[in-house]
Amino acid sequence: MQPLQNHPMLAESRLPSVTWTEYPPPQDLPPVQIGDPALPLISIVTPSFNQGTFISETIESVLHQPYPNIEYWVIDGGSTDETLDVLRRYEHDPRFHWLSEPDRGQSDAINKGWSRCRGDILAWLNSDDYYEPDIFSAVVKEFCTHSSLGLVYGEVRTVTSTGQLVRTMGYRVTPEQMLTELIAPFQATTFFHHAAVQLAGPIDLSLHYGMDADFLLRLMANVPYRFLPRVIANYRLHQTSKTVTAKSKFVYEKLTVLEKILAHRNQYPAFLPYSEAELRSKFYRLASKMLYTEGAMTESLFYLDRAVRVYPASWKTIAQHDVPRWLMRWLLPSALYEQLIALMYRGRRAMRLAKTRLRSLSSSSV
Repeated sequence: MQPLQNHPMLAESRLPSVTWTEYPPPQDLPPVQIGDPALPLISIVTPSFNQGTFISETIESVLHQPYPNIEYWVIDGGSTDETLDVLRRYEHDPRFHWLSEPDRGQSDAINKGWSRCRGDILAWLNSDDYYEPDIFSAVVKEFCTHSSLGLVYGEVRTVTSTGQLVRTMGYRVTPEQMLTELIAPFQATTFFHHAAVQLAGPIDLSLHYGMDADFLLRLMANVPYRFLPRVIANYRLHQTSKTVTAKSKFVYEKLTVLEKILAHRNQYPAFLPYSEAELRSKFYRLASKMLYTEGAMTESLFYLDRAVRVYPASWKTIAQHDVPRWLMRWLLPSALYEQLIALMYRGRRAMRLAKTRLRSLSSSSV
């Protein structure tokens, strides 16, 4: 991997120079544990607040990775449940570090953690999610093979509070289309070059539900990224998770992200070919999808209507793609709709894997 200092990403970006002065790294950081000096260090941060029920599985999914160079920080916001007792159980592992103090929310905790990280590759894993076994080596291979990468992402499994599979989620578009469709990767699957995190600056503290989309779209518009076609993490859905309890707030913060992009168009070179009207239409379509997925059908139609009104040329795409899915969600019970979507994702995944194998066979036979 290319080192952080003088990395091409820092020199070529259109993003303004940012500093982390609000998050200076402490002077007395514990030493990192390097098992193999030939491999990069991976640093993981978990923001935590009153997730004692799930955080042990999160921690073990990191510490049980058979990868030699791991640094792991849990930044807790002052939990009052059993979380701190759970954290103390892992203090014997020299790779594991934690602190607990009042903070300004999840974004603040992630920034605090990243400011302490010495790794070449960074990530954050929420305290109710967990990684697949032996995934770090695959991520490192991508970064080492493609030295200019700023971001690697993959597929995710959604699971219930007890870990039962809901569905495996891929992407309905190719990696090249992710930005054109304004689709951010599943946060739990993302890994960043340290230089990319330095480039994008601290995560926005004003956002509590859309901060991952804000951060990821800003990065993807400025640095090379790559899709790893395998499940990287498990994303837990339960009654206290933000995804379950605050879907409408996710939607409204996505629209806040839109206004940030429009106010700083020059910082998003990948979006420059699109007019303001087209970008607004794309975001309204995303808002509509988030709402109809959760059964908010009337509000979802409101955003589809806005998408067409602000950019009339989008009507054909909306008629072909958005309206059929809206109707399917309206007509079908939620469980059946989820099953059909899961089948569609599995079909697309199988086709992608088949194409990858065919390309591999073709190249090996030449």
